[in-house]
Amino acid sequence: MPGKPEKRHPVTQPSDSSYRLIALTQNQTAIVDAEDFEWLSKWCWHAFWHDRTKSFYAVRNDRSTGKHTTVKMHRAIMGFPKEDVDHKNRNTLDNRKQNLRLADKFKNAWNRGIRSDNAIGLKGVFAHTVNPGKWVAAAQGNYLGCFTSPEDAARAYDAYAKEHYGEFAVLNFPSTPPNQ
Repeated sequence: MPGKPEKRHPVTQPSDSSYRLIALTQNQTAIVDAEDFEWLSKWCWHAFWHDRTKSFYAVRNDRSTGKHTTVKMHRAIMGFPKEDVDHKNRNTLDNRKQNLRLADKFKNAWNRGIRSDNAIGLKGVFAHTVNPGKWVAAAQGNYLGCFTSPEDAARAYDAYAKEHYGEFAVLNFPSTPPNQ
C-alpha cells in the first residue's frame, strides 16, 4: 500500500540558465547543473536530515533491484564513485559539478565547518583547561601550541590546515596572507 505523496514547494527557476532547482520535501531545494536537471527530475527526491553533519542531503529511494536502496543525488551526479563525494562550499544541497569533488573520509572531515558546540567560534581553538586566559590550537589530535589570544591560536590552526589539508582546509581567517 503506497503512502501518501510527500508535498514539495513550488520552485521558480533562476534566470541564470547554467543551473536549475529541484524541489525537495521539508521545504528544501537542491541546486543542479542545467545539463543534469532533466534526468534527475525523473525521480522524486526528498530532503534527508543528517544529524552528524547537521545538514540536509537530496536523496531518493530505489527499489528497482528488489531491495530498498537510498540514492544520494551528489553521488549519482558523480557516477557513484567508491570514494566519498565532498561539497566544496559545504552546502550539501548544492549539487553542481563545480561544487563536487572526490574525497576520502579524512578530506571530507577537513572540509567541515565549526562544530555547533564550539562556544569560541574558531575552528581548532579551545580554552586551556588548566591555565585560564590561555588558548590551545589543535588539529586532528595534534597539539599546535598554547597562545595568549584565541586569534593567535586560530592563526596557528590555519597555518597547519593550509599546509596539511590544502584545498580541503576550512580556515578561520581565509583572507589572511600566509605568515601573518
